[in-house]
Amino acid sequence: MAKSNFNFIGKQLGEDGIEQLKRADVEALKRQIPGPALFLLRLVRAISLGSAFKMIANQMAYQLQWITPFSVSELTRHRVVYDIPRCKILDFPDSEDLCVIGCQSIYPMWLAEQFRVRMKAERQGNSCTLTLTPSD
Repeated sequence: MAKSNFNFIGKQLGEDGIEQLKRADVEALKRQIPGPALFLLRLVRAISLGSAFKMIANQMAYQLQWITPFSVSELTRHRVVYDIPRCKILDFPDSEDLCVIGCQSIYPMWLAEQFRVRMKAERQGNSCTLTLTPSD
């Protein structure tokens, strides 16, 4: 369904429409996190940046489970690396926009804005390595 959204919006509204859709998706992701959970995370972050980062890394691993198989090759208080040997999303035809716009653009924006975490994607064909690091 998402690949259809990106394709349709791109054809009808162009790059401006894609940017608006990305912004709307980021805001929707932000609304999914309950206020008390964000307050607790900010409190933990104030006490221990590394502990807060590990909490976010574990939550991201939980979220990735439904998207595609992956492994965690590194998990420290300052860096986590998720290895995706073959992304299931890219097995579907015309899913390139979903990869580039969804995974490589929307998720990094959301993580940076809501959790102050950098996400870098290094794609090699249908495989990918995601690296998260704290922004501070």
